[in-house]
Amino acid sequence: MHWLLRAWRRGWLVPVFVGAAALALAGAFMSNVIDEYDARAILRARGQHVTATVTEVTEYNRSKQSLGVRAALPDGRLIDVDFAESSQLGATVGQPIQVTIDPRDIRTSMPTDQLNNGQSFATGLAALSGPPALFAIGCFVFAFIRAKETARRTDT
Repeated sequence: MHWLLRAWRRGWLVPVFVGAAALALAGAFMSNVIDEYDARAILRARGQHVTATVTEVTEYNRSKQSLGVRAALPDGRLIDVDFAESSQLGATVGQPIQVTIDPRDIRTSMPTDQLNNGQSFATGLAALSGPPALFAIGCFVFAFIRAKETARRTDT
């Protein structure tokens, strides 16, 4: 326990904690990208393109366009659809929308244009996980250099 207090006083423990938090954030982003990639793979393999009708807008963006909606499929089942990366942004109640659904699990659904927008797995992973991971590496390098300097100062 004494080494922990000494490390805190010497100022190299804080960057380690900040780096660990940034690494956890990068991991969360990576998990999100992997989940979306898996959903796209399932929908490309066995997805059905259907026209659903918006029954409720569940989320708006700052410019009051619908980001998330609840839509009714032709057979009456309800699905939640997220338009974050879709050109169908701003759908209103009663408007038909194009959706690709997994017939085995309708919770796996995506706007058809978002499914085919060509965004690759590596692009999403690098864009979301890259900056926090680089920041974490920088924090760890800083902590290592700081620990070496304080050890050198106490030796002399």
